Amino acid sequence: MNKSLNLNFLKTSEWITLFILTIGIALRLNLYLGDCSLWHDEAKLALTINNLTFSELFHPGTNSSGKPDVSFQPYPLGFLILEKTLVNFLGDRELILRLFPFISGVLSLVFFSIVIKFYIPSNVRLIGFGLFAVLPQLIYYSSEVRQYSSDVLISVLLLLMIEFILRDDLNKRRIIAFGLLGAVCIWFSTPSVFVWTGGFMALIMIFAWERNFKKTAQIFQICLLWSMGLLIYYFCYLRYFVRNTETIQVWNWDSEGGYFPVFPITSLKIVSCINQFILEFRMALYLLPTYQAISTVSLFAIGTISFILLNGKRFLILYSPVIMTLIAAGLKKYPFHQRLIFFLIPIFIIIITCGAEQIIKRTRNIRPLVFMCIISLLFFFPLRIMKYSITGTNSHEEIKHVLAKIKELKQPGEVIYVYYGANAAFQYYAQRFGFKEEECIFGIGAREDTHRYNEDIQKLNQYKKVWLIFSHIHENEDEIILDYMDKIAKGLIRITGPEVSAYLYKID
Repeated sequence: MNKSLNLNFLKTSEWITLFILTIGIALRLNLYLGDCSLWHDEAKLALTINNLTFSELFHPGTNSSGKPDVSFQPYPLGFLILEKTLVNFLGDRELILRLFPFISGVLSLVFFSIVIKFYIPSNVRLIGFGLFAVLPQLIYYSSEVRQYSSDVLISVLLLLMIEFILRDDLNKRRIIAFGLLGAVCIWFSTPSVFVWTGGFMALIMIFAWERNFKKTAQIFQICLLWSMGLLIYYFCYLRYFVRNTETIQVWNWDSEGGYFPVFPITSLKIVSCINQFILEFRMALYLLPTYQAISTVSLFAIGTISFILLNGKRFLILYSPVIMTLIAAGLKKYPFHQRLIFFLIPIFIIIITCGAEQIIKRTRNIRPLVFMCIISLLFFFPLRIMKYSITGTNSHEEIKHVLAKIKELKQPGEVIYVYYGANAAFQYYAQRFGFKEEECIFGIGAREDTHRYNEDIQKLNQYKKVWLIFSHIHENEDEIILDYMDKIAKGLIRITGPEVSAYLYKID
């Protein structure tokens, strides 16, 4: 009787896993097929992919022809090459550019359902898998032309590989396969170095403690292959960023607060670092409501204590990548900041799920009530904002519909003034909508001295009619520019879209 019940329950959990997997894939697919406009950051990367040759991708920041480059962020070279290959063979469209992030998002779901079983054997793992499936950040970045979705996939794959090494015997074929896999991963995900290095340091400590010196030596062989791949990648690509001070300065500005000033170590700095960790943890998981942040951080803390007390091996494997990333942040080599730590989300969710499992186990008399409370705290907010995934839109700088309307209304002789924040997206779509370079005027960026916008607007006096396009607006700069424009011209037409606007003015 008990065996029959266990078998039925096992089948039920498998069906629930399949249901969650279907929901997760459907949410990602629906947003992907929404075919939203490329926003500023995506458009900059798309222009880089389109304008640079394959050989130029290997030498970021060295192109002097005025083409966009990757000097603002060290995108993984493998990611860039794959994106350019897809565009060359399948065409320069949004769905093609987003294809690899989408596939990465789907595959990360599939492999995470396997990985979490190793850490949470009980059916409470379905809570973690469900959270992974509906987490807004993971859904959103599976349909954006950025590397963050593939970062998560590679992190999950490395956790799975580390688990196989921990459980199974190694032969020469597996040593070579695992070493080459790690070497390839770094080409597609820069932060994979933290997962790989941290995980293998944990494995070496585990097997050395168990006096399994044969397997320790085998892990060193894998690490040697991986290190050779890392050296090749460094000399082919990464060294250009190390020497590029502009990259470091922009990265530091964009990730302000992501570096932990831990040295010299003081009690005040330790408290500050803990607070900063919680803040970045909260933003990475998109824990906006306070109740959700408090409950999730509490579950994370309980899960951490549980792993330390009950499963030291898993604790080392899970926490080593986190510690390696924190050390890099303390040394100001890699920011522990928002989307740059998305690759740690699978680890965070496993630990959170472990915390939930311990609470459920220790509240036997009111287990159904506790289970429902945990579900409500973890899932209420993600499900509430799921409408963006269901409607297939992220309502984020939807510029191509505004450009289509301008194309429909624009008359010969009218020029287009492009606000500097809209430059990348406009340049990407200009050819598609037939806008010629000679009829476009690209505005200056003057955040430090907004009076310069008046000088820029005065140059439009020579034209009879001017279209102004705004997107990716810094603070209220569009209002400042429009105020200057109202002094010399009369507004005729206004077109608006999500975070995008356009205006037609007749010069007096």
